[in-house]
Order: sequence, then C-alpha cells, then structure tokens
Amino acid sequence: MIEVRRAVLAGHKLRIHYAAAGQTARWRTVDPIGLVTVRDRGYLLATRSGADRTYRLSRMLAAEELPETAQRPNRVDLDRIWRERSA
Repeated sequence: MIEVRRAVLAGHKLRIHYAAAGQTARWRTVDPIGLVTVRDRGYLLATRSGADRTYRLSRMLAAEELPETAQRPNRVDLDRIWRERSA
C-alpha cells in the first residue's frame, strides 16, 4: 500500500482500517516503524499507544497518512525487531 510506505518514509502517524484474523475491521492510529517482507507476505511494524504491534498488509482495507510526527526510535534495526516479535 502506497499510503503505508509513504507514512513510514515520512515518519508520520498512520490511520489504518485493519481486519485482524477472525475480527471485524476497525480503524486504528499507529506509529509506523518500518516494513518487512517474510515468505512473500508484507508486514508493518508499528507501535500503538506505546505497545509493539505487527500488522499484515493484506489485512489492511484502507490507510491514511496523518500529518502528525510518529513516535519512533531514531535508529531502527528491522531484522532485530522482526526476530523479537516473531519469537
């Protein structure tokens, strides 16, 4: 999704309409950290209300880049973050 990529690169908050497995889609506002691809699936690594979150891109029904700056670390090691979250 181009809006997701744009928000990640710009360092802006992101509003996503997301359908978690077995749940009704809801709008969420997240602080994007980065994008990873694992076994041909794309994921957004983010935080929501300070908690680590991982969102599968194929479950996003819509996305909107917000003008607010995302809260995220200055340096990001996506490989390390993915290993920690997928363990």
